[in-house]
Order: sequence, then C-alpha cells, then structure tokens
Amino acid sequence: MVKVFICVMVFSCSYFIGHIKASVFKSRRIEIENTIELIKLLEIELTYRRDTLVRTLEKVSELKQGWTSCLFKEISIYMQRMQSLDKAWETTLAGMSSTCPLNKEDIAVLNDVFAGLGKSDIDSQKKLFKPALLRLTSNYETALKQEEKYSRLYKTMGSAVGAVMVITVI
Repeated sequence: MVKVFICVMVFSCSYFIGHIKASVFKSRRIEIENTIELIKLLEIELTYRRDTLVRTLEKVSELKQGWTSCLFKEISIYMQRMQSLDKAWETTLAGMSSTCPLNKEDIAVLNDVFAGLGKSDIDSQKKLFKPALLRLTSNYETALKQEEKYSRLYKTMGSAVGAVMVITVI
C-alpha cells in the first residue's frame, strides 16, 4: 500500500513539474499578445487623445490585464511622483523583473519604445510604434513555435520520467 502511494506521488510530481515548465512558454506567448495590444492602444491614445503621458499610461494599463499592464501602471505612478520617464522605467523594470514572463528580446523592444516616448512631437513618436510592433509580432511567432515544440516536450518528459521512476520503485 505504501509502495503504491509512493509510486502515485512520484508520478504525479514528475507529471506536474513537466506541466509547470511547459506553462512558462504559454505565459510568454500570452504576455506578448497583451503587449502588442497595449502598444497599439498606447499609440492610439497618444495620437488621438493627446493626453499627458502619465494619464495615457494609466488609462491604457486599465484596458488589459497582465504583466505589461502592471508595468505601465507602475510607470505612471512613479511619473506622478515627479520622476522622469527614464527613471520611472528603470525603477519599475528593476522592481518587476522577477515576475516578468517576457525574455530579453521582448524587453528590448519595450526599452526602445520607452526610450523615445515624450522626447519629440507626436509624429516622431508614432514612428516608434511600427518597428516595435513588427519586432513584437516576430517575437510572438517565435514564442508560438516554442510553445508548440517545447510544451509538448516538457509534458512528455515529465510523464516519461515519472513512469521510469515508478518502474524503478516497483
């Protein structure tokens, strides 16, 4: 009876570890989708509403949920405390990096967008968004391929390792 319990626990743990590892790829893909939508919304808000950057970031952050939305919200909070956009970006990114589902290439795109925001007229700022969206779309396609490939791999490996461990216990 104890042996059966141990076998079930070993297999279950291995199975769930594989699924947890696979979920990392899904969360990145979903966050890139959200980021693309938020960047589009940010462009629209800046272009047509012509509100302050603080209010625009705050408003856009409320339209979606996810890591990037929280990032925009925190940046707007720091900017309300009279910090510059550059300082708010650095502080917020450093504070939220441990929970970030995006990789370095995705963050680099956001970095490029925030490096140019608020430093020129509206038409020049609009030019920041097109290349950023193209790069994020490319990253999304890569993330989708990685999710399909590696999610299946990790799930299968988790089950296979669990089965092997159960066989060795028996």
